[in-house]
Amino acid sequence: MRSVLVFILLVVAFPEMSAADCSSSQGDYESVAEQSTCLEGQKLFYNKSLSIDGQASCASCHVKDLHYGDGRRRPHLRGEDLALSRTLSLKDISRRSAPYFWNGRAESLEGAIYWPLYQTREIGASPEHLDQRGGGVKITRALTSYIKTLNSGEAPVDAYARGDCSSLSNEALEGLKIFQAADCQSCHEGSEFAGIEVKPYLYENLPDAYFKIEEARYGQDWELHASAKGKSVTLEVKAPSLRNLPASGPFGQFGQSRDLNEYIALHSRKVSTHRTLSKSAQKNLVIFL
Repeated sequence: MRSVLVFILLVVAFPEMSAADCSSSQGDYESVAEQSTCLEGQKLFYNKSLSIDGQASCASCHVKDLHYGDGRRRPHLRGEDLALSRTLSLKDISRRSAPYFWNGRAESLEGAIYWPLYQTREIGASPEHLDQRGGGVKITRALTSYIKTLNSGEAPVDAYARGDCSSLSNEALEGLKIFQAADCQSCHEGSEFAGIEVKPYLYENLPDAYFKIEEARYGQDWELHASAKGKSVTLEVKAPSLRNLPASGPFGQFGQSRDLNEYIALHSRKVSTHRTLSKSAQKNLVIFL
């Protein structure tokens, strides 16, 4: 009971919000100018003319129907097929704390949005190209305003945190107990069930493709890690949010598992204090998530 109460204190219930609707309520904005900035960001999010060749927009990799992820094991980028982490969902990103990206390379949300604008394998725009469209800083500000609206509504666990004991099934409650007993919250913390800092994480038996080429942009020496193929690699990682998890597959930084049950089984063997979870325990944990 004590652990459940501690968990409840950690969880903050968020109000229902309509996703990606800058014009839903004038009262949501401090000024007409702020609302206008959001609307401009919404247009820019889907505007392929931002990219240097007119072939890519933010929505190319962050698809609305896929909870603003891309559903791929590895990103679909220009150029050579690199050893990259899968695309993270933008859903609820405004509720999470810095740093951003898998390796925490962006210290602010604006920085995380500014970064892909100039990356050749993403939007790939030059400063001159963006200057013709208002400038990188202005574009980033507008995109940030819009992306902050990509929030989901209340989850059953939020209602449970407010005292509605009927909001979680018996199986989900058992899953909550397992989540706590396995110390999942040591990485997936607080109300967003997300990391707040990068931590070392051990990867084992990654496919050879993940060690194909050095990619300095991600701050990882992939050539060095190539010697660990089939063995183990430790990377600095910020744990992603577990909200909207059933809709955000594939699972794992490199999309190791398409199925959540499979990934829970794999993950629990590596980090759980239980070492291995029974099939019924895994099932209840999945129901809770």
